[in-house]
Amino acid sequence: MNLTAITDFIFVEDEPAPADVILVCGSARTEPARRAAALYRQGFSARVLPTGRFGERYADLREEMRRLAENDGRDPAQVFAEMEEQAEAAGYPGFPETEWAYQRNILVSEGVPAQAILREDRSVNTFENAVFARKLLEETMGIPGRMILCCQAFHARRALMTVGSEFPETEILVCPAVTRGIAADTWDATADGYDKVLDEVQKCGAYFRGDRMFRAWKDRIPASGDLHETDRYPE
Repeated sequence: MNLTAITDFIFVEDEPAPADVILVCGSARTEPARRAAALYRQGFSARVLPTGRFGERYADLREEMRRLAENDGRDPAQVFAEMEEQAEAAGYPGFPETEWAYQRNILVSEGVPAQAILREDRSVNTFENAVFARKLLEETMGIPGRMILCCQAFHARRALMTVGSEFPETEILVCPAVTRGIAADTWDATADGYDKVLDEVQKCGAYFRGDRMFRAWKDRIPASGDLHETDRYPE
């Protein structure tokens, strides 16, 4: 079985270039924020926008982090302690309440000044990351001509499609980070990676079917269209 086409489709990665903003997809993983911090330090952008409240399946970030720790075979109490230590070191003592706050602490600890970090802490899925990020940018610095997108490597194609559907006028460069050991050259080596990537292939079809996404693509308009903030934005 030749899986090269799947690898090429899912694992999108671009060379970084100067951009108006670095957008970090909402995540309880540290690697995307660390990649964003590295790009900031290298001078690719003066603004970083981490996103996310917590996953829509969870009651709060603590529950999300507990599930992540258990999936990774780690003691949740140790993970919580590390998060609080990092928050203290970053100058924001206490347990972070959102993915945004958690990512902010990582960014600050990795050398990004607090004043360079924008705030979007309402979204609960990738589409909302994009929708609320657009609203924020419209109100502050304007829609970027070029954006760097930092996400998990196995999520790169869907993240690009999702953010691109809300920023049709923006050039998006994907600069992902490998998480869970699922990379372009390793994903088919384990059952977990194999299933995760094939699940992403399925989602890339299922999430973008329908008239709303078709009109967004055809007319080059934001996919949120006439949805209102009181509506549930689908992932």
